[in-house]
Amino acid sequence: MEIEPFKDKIREITKLTQEEIYELIEDEQKKVIGTLHEKVALMRIVVNIYHDSHDITLFDEIKNYMELIDKDICYSENLDINTVKWYICQPDNLKLDFVTFGFGSSIELYECDCSLFLKNRICSHVEIYKSKSFDPCFIPDSIDHYSYYDGIEPDSFTLKDLLKEYPRWVLEYLFERWNEFYSVHKLANILETSSSLLTKLLGLLHAYRKNRNVDVRNRIVSMIKNKDLDVLWLTCEATDGGLTIFPEIPKNSSQFKFVHLEDNFLTFLPDSFANFVAVEKLHLQRNSLESLPESFGSLTSLIELNMDHNRLRTLPATFGNLTLLEDLKIKNNNLRALPNTFGNLESLKSLDLSNNKLISLPETFYNLSLLESLNLSNNKGLYISDSIDNMKSLKKLNLNSNGYLTFPKPICYLELLEELSLVSNKLKSLPECIGKMTSLKYLNLNNNLIETYPLSLCNLKKLEFVRLGSYSYSIIPDFLIDFLIDLEANGVNLGISPGRFYELKQRR
Repeated sequence: MEIEPFKDKIREITKLTQEEIYELIEDEQKKVIGTLHEKVALMRIVVNIYHDSHDITLFDEIKNYMELIDKDICYSENLDINTVKWYICQPDNLKLDFVTFGFGSSIELYECDCSLFLKNRICSHVEIYKSKSFDPCFIPDSIDHYSYYDGIEPDSFTLKDLLKEYPRWVLEYLFERWNEFYSVHKLANILETSSSLLTKLLGLLHAYRKNRNVDVRNRIVSMIKNKDLDVLWLTCEATDGGLTIFPEIPKNSSQFKFVHLEDNFLTFLPDSFANFVAVEKLHLQRNSLESLPESFGSLTSLIELNMDHNRLRTLPATFGNLTLLEDLKIKNNNLRALPNTFGNLESLKSLDLSNNKLISLPETFYNLSLLESLNLSNNKGLYISDSIDNMKSLKKLNLNSNGYLTFPKPICYLELLEELSLVSNKLKSLPECIGKMTSLKYLNLNNNLIETYPLSLCNLKKLEFVRLGSYSYSIIPDFLIDFLIDLEANGVNLGISPGRFYELKQRR
């Protein structure tokens, strides 16, 4: 980017002197946090001047330094379709390092193909999108993004007003919600339009969504065929708000190491998904997966797998083939059982199975000898086998909210365990064997019904954080008060207010 021609253009339009232009650039540089390069400041000034003057030639010159990010459509009163385009200035366009942009220094430009914009470089379509914080890269966005429009009802508008007020992606969301409560005929009456015109609009919205889905799938296929890519990033932002069907994967797709598919609406994966044979990190969280194909076990290079917040009921028997897997997250699903092959995951170090419906674990589960962190919370009534003492590497164990009436004694023999949480169960006592857990640094027993404490609890000399669930005077024995006083003197977090702790000490 050459600076002088733009300075000449600014002088031509604004009639400012060269000294005044330099002052303008300095003022622009002060508006952002960080270092704003002179070229960036100048481009921002030129864009602002364009917005004020709507100079046609200036628009064309600016576009040379802008990159088309995405586009969307808008509708006129008679449902003619116009396209709105959104451009931003990338660092490469100005031949700059990204860090020179500075925080808050974005440069963006809108364009519309309607006759009014072509003539005056301004139109209501662009203004609608700008006023609703239009960002095509995030359309349609997550439900959280739409929540702002949940209170809008059709009796507040005519169709004519609606088309003037809201962009396509908001219209799509509103009509999807309204159609649950109103017939087309009723909705047309409310919006003071004809059923035929409303039907036409709904058809246009549906067609646009269908076409964009096709475009997304084609784009994905193109990305998969690109041998220069090793990361496939297809979160909801990259797939226009939700991929429902994943395309077939070619057999020669071994270049990808990382695949991100979180925040979509996938209900299943094709058998050909197994052709991602080299993938090491796979993110599938926050989809709607109910099962995995048997071929999933062919992803034998996997090291990290996240399937949180899906609807999985089972895992295929081939899941045990993922022997290099070290980090596995499957919380917030509907798992009722694990396959017997689960114990073959011999490299597993971190496992989160919280918020499922597991009531037992296969005996092979306890073969996970390298497992260091295990979260089994919110699995009501989950039985813990004596074989858990085979998990010699376990350091963190979470059994919160499992409805336990008695302390699961097998965990007492996890001699290397450093963190244990049994919050929100129904424990009434602790076993004598808890004293064997001499490596414990963190012990949380809050929200239980504990009435008796064993003397062996005083063996836990390494505690740095402890919550005993109750500090009632009538429950805590004298030996435990002495132990708590010693812990407090060593800086251990007891979760007791200073006043209450003073009263406890006074009891001694």
